[in-house]
Amino acid sequence: MHAYRRRTSRNQVMFGPAGRVYVYQIYGSYHSLNIVSDQDGTASSVLIRALQLESVPPWIDPQQETKTHRIAAGPGKLCRVLKIDLTLNATLLQPEQALWLEHRDFQFQQHLEKGHLALTQTTRIGLTKGVDLPWRWYLSDCPAVSLLTCTVICSETAINLASQQLRFVDMSRNGGLFMWNPMYFFAKIASDIIRLFLKWMWRFIPKPAVAMLSKQVYR
Repeated sequence: MHAYRRRTSRNQVMFGPAGRVYVYQIYGSYHSLNIVSDQDGTASSVLIRALQLESVPPWIDPQQETKTHRIAAGPGKLCRVLKIDLTLNATLLQPEQALWLEHRDFQFQQHLEKGHLALTQTTRIGLTKGVDLPWRWYLSDCPAVSLLTCTVICSETAINLASQQLRFVDMSRNGGLFMWNPMYFFAKIASDIIRLFLKWMWRFIPKPAVAMLSKQVYR
């Protein structure tokens, strides 16, 4: 999504060789951690969406973060907890650096091979393009992973519809004015109503049933 238009000063790290960190800022205050994953000149990276930490960093107040398994559950929360920001952009992932990659632990690999642990492959969330591509992987039943529930599906569908209806016109060619489609606002209101209703209904849905429906494993 960050490189489909062209190479810019912001995304140029994605066009470099694999093994570097690509950090970008979202909403003006949050950051996302990505790992560049293709050959030099080809834009490609893997977004690290969540982590289940073995221990809580000392700078995190346990009084404010009572659910320790959710401390790094999300791209922005992950970077906040690990103090990852734009200063780490383009960092080479190797020992003696602030970030590095390691091989899987032997015990962890054995659990995978014996079926005690499993990886789920499914579609990505929070996107408007390529939503049907199964390019999301996570450790099955990991408490740090957000399940793709009907609330997310319905609310994102409404928001996507709203964004498609909104059409801005170049201000320089219209006397400083812009035009908008009122369908955007109706769709936004509808998405908020759907979200609130489904959050209320969520309390009455058996969680095991939702978990089974949320896992879309591609074989």
